[in-house]
Amino acid sequence: MAVVTLTGTAISSICLVGAVPLVVLRGEHFLVQLNPAAAFTPVFVEYDGSIILDGTQCGSCQGTVLRALGEEWLGSCHGGEVVESVTLWVDGAARDILSGMVYEGHSFTVEKVSSLGSVATLNSMLSCSPRAIIEQVSLTTVRAGLVLGVTYPFLSTHQNRFTEVIGVRWPDRAIVTGSTALDGGSEFSLGSSQFVGQYDPRAQEGVVTMFTEAMAQGGTAFIWDRVCDNKLYFGFRGFANPVPQGTRWSFRTVRFPFRTAEVGWHSAARVVPGDFDYDGDCDLSDFSRLQNLMGLEASLTDFDLVADYDGDGIVNRIDVRTFIHMLLGPDSN
Repeated sequence: MAVVTLTGTAISSICLVGAVPLVVLRGEHFLVQLNPAAAFTPVFVEYDGSIILDGTQCGSCQGTVLRALGEEWLGSCHGGEVVESVTLWVDGAARDILSGMVYEGHSFTVEKVSSLGSVATLNSMLSCSPRAIIEQVSLTTVRAGLVLGVTYPFLSTHQNRFTEVIGVRWPDRAIVTGSTALDGGSEFSLGSSQFVGQYDPRAQEGVVTMFTEAMAQGGTAFIWDRVCDNKLYFGFRGFANPVPQGTRWSFRTVRFPFRTAEVGWHSAARVVPGDFDYDGDCDLSDFSRLQNLMGLEASLTDFDLVADYDGDGIVNRIDVRTFIHMLLGPDSN
């Protein structure tokens, strides 16, 4: 395992693209740039020509950040994050991760362990495959009596212009729709939406984001229509009482970019809970595909990240149960 350990090295509080040599991950369908000076945070993500994240907009980046009551923001571009180790896998092989290097391959995984001040520890994994971009995070408090104002485990930046939005809430599958306006400056709540589709009619492209695990823990999603960009946020917000030491939150996101010129872009986005094969519906073919991958581990060529719902590196009965719950609802056995 190629692990780079940065013991006691505090990450810069400034996230500026070009300030330090970036780490570039280049696949057939995607281009990802990581900033070593901002805790190896992604600052640019392009998938099949669609820009999902652009760090030139307000110095934006993607990463886990949190703020304890009365304290400063910690994590990612906000600073205060100390990276203990970071590991890069290219097509299943461990590689040394070096600033200024361009890595080419079919799939990539970046695993990171870090601390956020004296508040929490962070374990994260970013995976890029031909089908999707996946991030998994766990956040654990290390201080007793902590009152968290807000945590934002997921940030996805889009160019600031008119964007249509649809969300499918968990667990009642209610549909939430709306739009962002250029320089609107407002916040659009998506509640407990497990699936979120965003579409730019001018560019005729969009992205679907699927959240797993965290909705059952009380997570919420919303879009902040800032002056220079639109951000899709996900987090656990507004804790009124102290959080015990050792409290853990986790989440997983899967992002599928899409293109369509259709007026009814919702069908092209295929925002359907349980749609494992991403063909616009949830049926026996989804279950069949999941069964065919049973037992496969992340080190095997045929392993599919999207089938590994809980992100533990193997497709097993836990993933099947998650699929059934998505198909039938949380009360299914």
